[in-house]
Amino acid sequence: MAKKPLISICCAILIPVWFIFSFLCPEAGAEVVIVPTDTVRARISRIDRDAIKLRQALAAYRANGDSVASGMTLAAIGKYYNLRNEYVTAIHWYQQSAAILKHAGNNREYVNTLVSLATNCRRIGAYSSASDYLFEALGISERDPDKDSPEGMRQRSYILNGLGNVYKYLNDGVEAENYFRRSLALDKIIGNELGQSMNWNTIGSIYEYRNEFDSAYVMYNRAMEHDLKSGSRNGVGISYNRLGQLSMIQEKVDEAEDYYLKAYDILSKAGDNWNLAKTTCSLGWVYIQKGQYDLAKKYLDESSALVEGNRSYGHLQDIHNNLFELYKSQGNYRKALEELELCRAYQDSSAAQRSGQEVAQSRLRYEQEKNRVAMDEIIREKEREQNSKRIVLLISVLVVLFLMVLAFFMTRYAVLQRKRNQELAEIDAIKNKFLSIISHDLKNPVASQSKLLDLLVNNFDSLPQEEIYKHCKELSKSSASLRDLLTSLLNWSRLGAGKIKNEPMPMQLRGVVEEALSPLQEQMRLKKIQLDNSIDASMTAFADRNIVSTVVRNLVVNAIKFSFEGGKIQVSARNAGDGKIEISVTDHGIGISPSRLTEILTVNRQISTRGTAGETGSGLGLVVSREMLALAGSRLSATSKEGVGSTFSFTVNQAESRDD
Repeated sequence: MAKKPLISICCAILIPVWFIFSFLCPEAGAEVVIVPTDTVRARISRIDRDAIKLRQALAAYRANGDSVASGMTLAAIGKYYNLRNEYVTAIHWYQQSAAILKHAGNNREYVNTLVSLATNCRRIGAYSSASDYLFEALGISERDPDKDSPEGMRQRSYILNGLGNVYKYLNDGVEAENYFRRSLALDKIIGNELGQSMNWNTIGSIYEYRNEFDSAYVMYNRAMEHDLKSGSRNGVGISYNRLGQLSMIQEKVDEAEDYYLKAYDILSKAGDNWNLAKTTCSLGWVYIQKGQYDLAKKYLDESSALVEGNRSYGHLQDIHNNLFELYKSQGNYRKALEELELCRAYQDSSAAQRSGQEVAQSRLRYEQEKNRVAMDEIIREKEREQNSKRIVLLISVLVVLFLMVLAFFMTRYAVLQRKRNQELAEIDAIKNKFLSIISHDLKNPVASQSKLLDLLVNNFDSLPQEEIYKHCKELSKSSASLRDLLTSLLNWSRLGAGKIKNEPMPMQLRGVVEEALSPLQEQMRLKKIQLDNSIDASMTAFADRNIVSTVVRNLVVNAIKFSFEGGKIQVSARNAGDGKIEISVTDHGIGISPSRLTEILTVNRQISTRGTAGETGSGLGLVVSREMLALAGSRLSATSKEGVGSTFSFTVNQAESRDD
């Protein structure tokens, strides 16, 4: 009974641990499913205005263990809150995204998230944090192998523009313009109209701050041209905002009002609350100057509502400063004092965020990291140089070894050549011995013929006609066998002496074959074998007549020997391609086993086998045929199946056709 509580306690501990482990390490419980980034991006773009669907997608990617997709979805949720001016919340989601993407090693998406983080930090006045993120992003993008691709240059352009904005808010116009112009140069290369507009606007604001109003006006109008080319209504609204600001500084109040109202109409439709807050604040100031205090209060209240709760201290400072001027103009000094105190509070908060020293430290860290990377590259270059020297040394050693091996093999070749000469001498001796053995084989058929002839001569009158016929038939078979043996022996001797030459000439193939097979008619008649010569009469070969005739005759002799009585032998020829003619002799006899067929085609000695009617032979015919074909640059091939028959083939050159 005491075991049940113990089991319950173990389950209560282990099950939650397993769930936590499965969540943190999804690959331990399930197969990791990686979705291509383009697919993830397409899915996010369809649901980027729906926070619930974004969170559902995030949960699914986390369940599959897809870190990159999870990081991209977290960034999409950050963008969702960014578009609603909830910058602090957006930063929270972007930070989670950056942590995951950095760990996953996806630098392109990680840099995009760092740029978004920096933008949101800048909008709440956290310029030091913004510079940290931007310098880190710049370092990574400059080390990217694809940094000079259109996408790589576009990414660096946004980073440089962001750094320019940081320095602009720190009132460092020279450094800001440097970054804006570097960004502009990249946008010009890739034809990024929207990026060029953004940079011309920010450069114009620097000239405006320097009171170079004509130059600022030119810059803002250039920005407007690029906005119109890109079709960016939002960009046009921002440019109108800039032009209105410039007109207001020059005390062209009516002109400023016109620009601001155009900007207000465009930005409110586009839902760009960040820039719309600037426009409404500026319209409030315009109507204070025109004495239209109700309109001024309306736009200033709208501006306050747009930036409420997003810690945008610069916007809040401008709004409360304008409200101070509004209440002061109306004689409501108590409210004016309250707004002035709020303005100073936000001014102090904004000033606290504007730490030029911290931004300088961020840049110093970036420069140090850049120098470290450069030093690492120098070290790697030296290592590559050392490796190159090692490779040269290794190649030199290998060359020496190769020459040594070559010398060894040349020596070995000389030894083998001497051995080969000895083997040739031995082969010649074996051939002579082989000929003596062959000649010994002549005794048996001659002795057999002598006995039969004696029998016939001494008993001719008393022997029955059938027995005489039988003995005559035996004499005929023995005579044919003897003739074949002598012919093979003669050819073998001539081959060994080098007296048979390959002297090719054009010839009608069918006629040569018929002539070669003419002496075999009696053998075929006695065994009742039918010969089918199906060679086309028009087929012309370019070959040695003696070699073709001898080889065909030897093959047909073998076919007769191993065919059954009443069988059929086929002699055929076909065009084998590449200027060759294949000649084949096919029988339907006893066939040959695979192992014996291999032996017949490769072993350089006679292999004798009795025929279907007890015929004997030396087995020299195939050896002679193979050597003759080798002399003519051809070879003997065969296919066979036991109990079905055999086909022996060789090729000769086809005679060239001549046009008359």
